[in-house]
Amino acid sequence: MKLGPRPTGRPWTPADDAQLLALLSSGLDRPSIAQKLKRSVHAITSRERALLEFFGRREANDAASQEDRGTSTVNQVAEHPVSANPVKQTKTVEELAAMIHQDLSQIEGCPERGVKVTVYGLNPWNSMLTFGVDAGSVPNKTDLRSFCDIITERLRRLYDVGGPHVEG
Repeated sequence: MKLGPRPTGRPWTPADDAQLLALLSSGLDRPSIAQKLKRSVHAITSRERALLEFFGRREANDAASQEDRGTSTVNQVAEHPVSANPVKQTKTVEELAAMIHQDLSQIEGCPERGVKVTVYGLNPWNSMLTFGVDAGSVPNKTDLRSFCDIITERLRRLYDVGGPHVEG
């Protein structure tokens, strides 16, 4: 039995994804998020699953091919909500920058070259995303910076800066 063409809504942009992740992490319920984003609750739930699967695949690939560099921020926070008093691990600024860069590099439209993540400050630490000449024209700079902010916020809940190369 053919049910006809599947309904398609507005495509999800990186900015939509960033806003969805921010609203989900704020604890807002899905019907309210759907209303805020002018989408159905089903669309919100489907996109949340797709993002978690995406970050989960990236994490599985990392685990299979590299030594422990941390876990995907979105996946970790979604599966293990942060408690009121989390026990934070310590990472160097280089490790944190590599983790952020790895997550960003998985986003559609992120240039393969010319992207630099700088982690600075002490606890609380922050990050800065810059694009060099090698990146070429980056039409979604704002979206990528929004993702960088979201990833940084989640990592800040899990990790403190420490080690021999602390910048401050």
